[in-house]
Amino acid sequence: MLYNEAIYQFIQWFATEPELDLQVLLYDSVDAYIADCQLSPAECMAHVCSAIDYKDNDKLLEDHVNHMAGNTLRTDGICVKLVTRVGEGLPGVYIEDRNRTLLHTYPLEANCESHFESRCQECEV
Repeated sequence: MLYNEAIYQFIQWFATEPELDLQVLLYDSVDAYIADCQLSPAECMAHVCSAIDYKDNDKLLEDHVNHMAGNTLRTDGICVKLVTRVGEGLPGVYIEDRNRTLLHTYPLEANCESHFESRCQECEV
């Protein structure tokens, strides 16, 4: 039930754009989605893959996200990641193409750290 609510809220965020043609596909596994992308790339392949993979300065699922992005993104698609790179104290936002070529980097500042530790005002309300 919580997953359905989270997915609904995520979709509603994008649905506020009047010109956006939004399609959400839900699968039991990444491999099932990859199989459909191979069968019907024009209908199934994604424009955007996102990964918010931050927990205690550790990368949790980046290899899985890279696998999914490499096999499900359109040729002009992008993967947006929030991860902490080795040797960095804070996470950053990394935008890559389907081949994992880095397109843009947005480092986060130290004043963002309290949010990641659930100490910001919004988290405490």
